[in-house]
Amino acid sequence: MSRTSAARATRWVRCATVIASVSTMACASLPDPAPAPETAPRVTLTRSDSALVGRLLLAEDRRDSTDVALREAGVHHDPRVRMLAQRARGRIRDPRFAARDSIPTLDAPNVWPEPAWRHR
Repeated sequence: MSRTSAARATRWVRCATVIASVSTMACASLPDPAPAPETAPRVTLTRSDSALVGRLLLAEDRRDSTDVALREAGVHHDPRVRMLAQRARGRIRDPRFAARDSIPTLDAPNVWPEPAWRHR
């Protein structure tokens, strides 16, 4: 590779990096689209919220009903985290909690048909 073509390649890599970072920053600064009227707005969780969910799941796995994470998640601002705390408390107290219907069921996940080429 000649010196000029190496310089061009380096320039293209720098341009691609700048374009990628600018597009990422632009997307991050865009406001969330308006929520549908029947749904609540989605709140972005922070790293500390993710850490709280991790501690909550560990407490549930250890069956530790005295863990502070259960109390913190029970009063969290996000209803998804509060639902996880309610589910964890129920599973800790009652091993047959999953068979009960005290928490509403989740929507079924999206299912897409397999493409024709996969069946060959």
